[in-house]
Amino acid sequence: MPGVLPLRRMRRLAARPSVFRANAVNCLSYFVSTPRLEEEWRVAVTNLLLPWLDDPNWVPEPSDRWTFLKTVAEGDFPKSRPALLKAVEHSTGSQLDEIAELLASHDVKEAAEPLKSALYRQPNTMTFISRGVSTLPDPEPHLNRVGWDKVIRALIRLHAFNVGESVPALRAYAKKMSTAKGRQEAESPVGNPSLGLDFNIGQAIAEADNDNDELSVAVLEEAKKLAKSDQTTARTLENIAVKWSTPSSHVAFIARVRRGDVSSRGLGIVINRRRKVTTPFPTTSGLRGTARGVDAALSADPSAIRAVLNTGDDQARVALLACARTGRFELPIEAVAQLLDSKNEGIRSAANRYLETIDTLPARAELLKRAKGQARIVGSKWQVSEEVDPGWTGPPPFEPEEPKLRDLVLR
Repeated sequence: MPGVLPLRRMRRLAARPSVFRANAVNCLSYFVSTPRLEEEWRVAVTNLLLPWLDDPNWVPEPSDRWTFLKTVAEGDFPKSRPALLKAVEHSTGSQLDEIAELLASHDVKEAAEPLKSALYRQPNTMTFISRGVSTLPDPEPHLNRVGWDKVIRALIRLHAFNVGESVPALRAYAKKMSTAKGRQEAESPVGNPSLGLDFNIGQAIAEADNDNDELSVAVLEEAKKLAKSDQTTARTLENIAVKWSTPSSHVAFIARVRRGDVSSRGLGIVINRRRKVTTPFPTTSGLRGTARGVDAALSADPSAIRAVLNTGDDQARVALLACARTGRFELPIEAVAQLLDSKNEGIRSAANRYLETIDTLPARAELLKRAKGQARIVGSKWQVSEEVDPGWTGPPPFEPEEPKLRDLVLR
């Protein structure tokens, strides 16, 4: 813990050039990063070192400026913001990764261009992607060493790639992923320089949940054009777009459901992503059966949901209840409870499982009302993941224990 006298001495030393300043700054930056340092002292020491934020050469000898930058950013980000933006220009390796994450976490939009420049040898290299040229200038050597993962993902969080840059990158990714050999080569995390920068950007965009409907429209249109010459790549590209949480992607996905062209895993991914979106999507008119139920569930339109629950379309009801159960979507409990008394066994089972999984007080009350003198185990044993198919993937099944517990409760 620094005292008044040592702090004054450090101030005088920090004002001197060469090794005196370097030694003083190293000591002061250590104090700033000490967790138990009183806030009054932290502010005083930080103020002494403010010139170091603006000028990395303020200390001529090698010093741990990055630790100081991180410490200031965690405590007072606005104060460190200009220095972090400058640091992008000369930082390398893991430092650049951490700076990119810091700037993206604080949504610093002006960091987009400096970070883009860090991906390329020259600032205007992004035009190579927008022109659809797959051979790009060599990336910076230090990025080759550490990969591009964090910088690319930071740029995506900052919405730095426009539609003209994103579509060719996604096409390059889809092209590689449309063959068994390409998929084998691509079995690595985002940021593998050997696969090319356009592929890595496309992979990162594809794995993120895009909320830009303009990009969805452009990618779906690109897939349609590509289908005339390369149906496999076009299909892969469309697979990416239909899973996004945008109105256009929703319409395209429901068209697939209508054709019976959706896997359980694909449906699980879309349901999981749709849970994060609160804005209702427009529903598609003229649908029947499974497509109508899925459309209502994913649209999150209360009127469409009630219309399906109150309709005589049993397939639509089952599909709605199944999607809502998987995604934990809230449905009107009283309307679902009425289906527990349906003559259709499939409807009864779907309604029962939905209420059992949601496990709210009203849902539990409806189930217990129909289970007098019995024991019910409610709640869900699994959750949808984007990495695995929907289903129970945890410890051994619980079902063998249910009869034992039920007998124990009813003794």
